Amino acid sequence: MAGRMIRAAGIVIGCAALSAAHTAEILQYTENVNSATQAALGYPVPMPVDSMTAIDGFRSYDSLHAQHQALMLANDEMTGQIVGTTFNGRDIWAYVIGDADNVTAQSGQTEPAAMINGTTHSREWGSPEVVTDLMEQLMAQKGDEHVIDYILDNMNLVILPVLNIDGFLQTQRFPDMVTPTPPGTPISSSPPEFDTPRDGRMRRKNMRGADESLDTDADRLGGVDLNRNNVQFFNNGSNSTDPTSLVYRGTAPASEPEIQALQQAATLAPENRLRFYEDAHAFGRLYFIPNPSTPTRLFGNTSTLASRMSAVTGAFGDPVGPYFPAFNQPDTGISGTAPWFAHTFSIPAWTLEIEPPCQFPGFPCGGAFYGGNGVSHDGFILPDAEIAATRDELTASHILGLYHQAGPASVLKVAITDMAGNVVFDADWNAQSPTTRSLSINTNQPLLEGNSYNIYLAFDKPMRHEDVAGNIAEYPGMLTIRTQPIASISIPQGSISMNFGGAGVWHNTSGGF
Repeated sequence: MAGRMIRAAGIVIGCAALSAAHTAEILQYTENVNSATQAALGYPVPMPVDSMTAIDGFRSYDSLHAQHQALMLANDEMTGQIVGTTFNGRDIWAYVIGDADNVTAQSGQTEPAAMINGTTHSREWGSPEVVTDLMEQLMAQKGDEHVIDYILDNMNLVILPVLNIDGFLQTQRFPDMVTPTPPGTPISSSPPEFDTPRDGRMRRKNMRGADESLDTDADRLGGVDLNRNNVQFFNNGSNSTDPTSLVYRGTAPASEPEIQALQQAATLAPENRLRFYEDAHAFGRLYFIPNPSTPTRLFGNTSTLASRMSAVTGAFGDPVGPYFPAFNQPDTGISGTAPWFAHTFSIPAWTLEIEPPCQFPGFPCGGAFYGGNGVSHDGFILPDAEIAATRDELTASHILGLYHQAGPASVLKVAITDMAGNVVFDADWNAQSPTTRSLSINTNQPLLEGNSYNIYLAFDKPMRHEDVAGNIAEYPGMLTIRTQPIASISIPQGSISMNFGGAGVWHNTSGGF
């Protein structure tokens, strides 16, 4: 049905060369009314709302920015700075979330880092909502003495919530208006984009060569696709050299000030500590994953991370199941931000394609998935009623991903007591430097055959999930992770299995045994 609604609405423009003076045709989105100048989505047209806190809908840029600033000012664990300006001179902010010491809490090692970018394509309103929700939840849940505090104490997280501010403001300036591409406009990309909605609510690119009106072809066709303006694969044909194309790459890699700001934001991590990068887009409900052939271990590491984060999204009851990991063929791709991070820093990286789903057998694509009419490109217009659930599942997934990329757990302490509570063995591993530690044995008495003992193990990261009631529980989607541990003691004669004797063996507070 792509394009059918636009053609049925009678938007027909004769062949014409690109001209700033041409008066553009404008189509209005409605909920139920179709006419020569209207297209019915089949659900209420989302409008930007002035609300700093999350709603069942989408916030205005000013409200989102005000919330980011308020979070930064209210929380010592969050700082921010201007990392560049847009083409039109607007400040681009990046925020760093984590404690101030830049070393891990237990071992004193240099903290790993992760980075999440939002709103590269301005029409994808789900992106800044999802990214902002992660910021909000990390700050709201700090002090849990559990997973959130572990992330804040042991990782440096850089978030750039709105990269393409100029374009995003243009979509919110005209939230129910769109201009289709005139038939006959010379466009070099394939397939031809004659019926592709371009400006107003459907602006994708930045505002280079464009104005803030809907009345000119220069406005609807101008701009650079920021997800084609990166050096990796810049010359491989995955983009266009035609300035009117929807995937116009720009004159050179990183020619756009927004991409320069993104690269500057990465220095806040800094880059040599990055272990994960994500660029949040829409739509498709999948992870679109670059695939560098070297280092060889990177594919496995990325696959593991994607499968675990995907499993979390599958626990929230969506009928199409979890987000789907989709890998590029080795050393191929587009000149997007995720390929640049993956190939430049050899880290797991991907483009997150948020709701709605598409290309899932047996399910409608885009807005039709929610009962919409299938208007051309309506997948970029997520209904108000869907964004809250989308935020919830992706924030849960992101928290697990950050926990995972913070590093493996290490044992800090082992203690063994007899059934009377007497300590017969007590040992600690203590950090000596960021790369070394030593074992201190405080008590070491023989274990007697036939006696029963309790063993206590302390780790440097939370080992199980704690639910809102404080109970040890499965993390959403992590059904293969046992709530009870399996452990054994290795000795020269073999190994001794340990029976932990039922539920409740994990402590939900640190210290003591």
